[in-house]
Amino acid sequence: MSGLFHADVDEGFVRRRFESEFKSCEQLLTFIEDRIPAEVQEYQQIVLLIFMRATLTYRATLRLCSSGYVDQAQMLTRSLFEDMVMAYWVAENPDDAPERVVDQIDHMRLLRADVDQQHGGELPKDLQKLEERREELNSRFGRYGQKSWSGKNLFDTLTKVEHAFGESLRDHIWAYYDIAHKYNNQLLHLSAGGLSRVALDQNTDAYRLRLRGTPAALRGEVEPALFHAFLVYGALCGLFVLEFTSDVDEYSELFTRELIALAERVASGQAHQDKP
Repeated sequence: MSGLFHADVDEGFVRRRFESEFKSCEQLLTFIEDRIPAEVQEYQQIVLLIFMRATLTYRATLRLCSSGYVDQAQMLTRSLFEDMVMAYWVAENPDDAPERVVDQIDHMRLLRADVDQQHGGELPKDLQKLEERREELNSRFGRYGQKSWSGKNLFDTLTKVEHAFGESLRDHIWAYYDIAHKYNNQLLHLSAGGLSRVALDQNTDAYRLRLRGTPAALRGEVEPALFHAFLVYGALCGLFVLEFTSDVDEYSELFTRELIALAERVASGQAHQDKP
C-alpha cells in the first residue's frame, strides 16, 4: 500500500470549477432566508425545527464538497434525506406529531435514567410516575429507543408521503432513495465499499491512503453530490414554502429550472468521464 497522501484540495479552485453548480445550490438558501415565519402552529414548530437543522446540514454539505470531502458530504445528504421525509410526515400528521415528540422525549429520559442506574445512580423522583408508562412507550419507540418517533421506518414513511411531491419530483426522490441513499448508507457505515473509498485510487486501482480531501472529487464526483443535496434540500424547501409562504409558484419555477440545469451538468460530466 502506498504511503502517499493526497494534497489539500484548493477550495477556491473547486468553487470556480463548479461555479454554476454551487450557484444553483445556493439559490435555495437565498430564496428561503427572508421568509422565516414569526408565528407558526404547534406542528409547524416541528417542521420549522427540522428545516433549521436540515439547512445547517445542507450548508455543511456544500462546504465539504468545495473542500474535496465528497464522501462525507454524501453521508450528510443521507441524514438530510431522512429529515426531509420526516418533515413531510409531520405536515401530514399535525395532530399526532407533537404528541409523539413529547412522548419520545419522555421515553429518552427513562432510557437515560436506566443507564444512570446501571452506573450507581437512582431513578429521579420526577420519573417515578413516568415509569408507569414504560411499556406503552417501549411499544411505541422500542425497548431501546430504536424506533423512529413516527412509528415507521424510512421506506414506509416515504411511501406514506410520496403523493405530496408531485409526479416528476416523486420519480427523482425514489430514484435517489433506491440508488444514492443506499450507496450513501454504505459510505456511512463500515462497509467494505466504504473502506475502499479511503484508500483506493479510482483511476489507477493503486492504493493511496487518504487523510484529506481528494482531487478525485474533481473527476465526476462533485456534480452528482451537489445534485443530490440540491434535490433533497429543494424538496424540503418546497414544503417550507407551502407551509409558511405564498410564493409556491415562484419557488417551483426556480427549483425546477435549477434541478434541470444540474441534471444536465451531471449528465454532461458523466459523458465526459466515459470518453476513452
